[in-house]
Amino acid sequence: NFPGLGEALIDSIGNTTATYDLASKINWEIQHLAPVLLDLESTDVLHTAPQPSGTKAFTGHGGLTACSGGPAVLGFFDDSEGQKWLMILNRNPFAPVTLTLTFAADIDSVGEVNKTKPGGIVNELELVNQQLIMTMSAGDGRLFRIGSNSVATGTE
Repeated sequence: NFPGLGEALIDSIGNTTATYDLASKINWEIQHLAPVLLDLESTDVLHTAPQPSGTKAFTGHGGLTACSGGPAVLGFFDDSEGQKWLMILNRNPFAPVTLTLTFAADIDSVGEVNKTKPGGIVNELELVNQQLIMTMSAGDGRLFRIGSNSVATGTE
């Protein structure tokens, strides 16, 4: 342990710790998200309430009109073909959260990148009344592709 920094990845006698296990899981997930993440350019990072000091508040962006149910960080991205992407992080490192995402009327598809399998596989999700309800574990992050009628038809 380092004062004020929490538990190290490996303790003083060389044993891995719970922090190591968490870092290993995150590293494994990022390796599966990497094929998509490497092609993305960040366009904004916004926070839901309660908003941490010094951050920008989410009021709607990139096809997402609302996000309710708990504290979240919303990262918005574009890929090289103009496709919109969203990364959502549960800002609570200690408890799960159930978020309700509400999408604009012109959003016709949402797909989630499977972080448990390699290759950046996107699984299509069903929107009900332009909403997606999902439970995220403590500190979890998920990556979504956001499809728009106007982008698909070139009418944006």
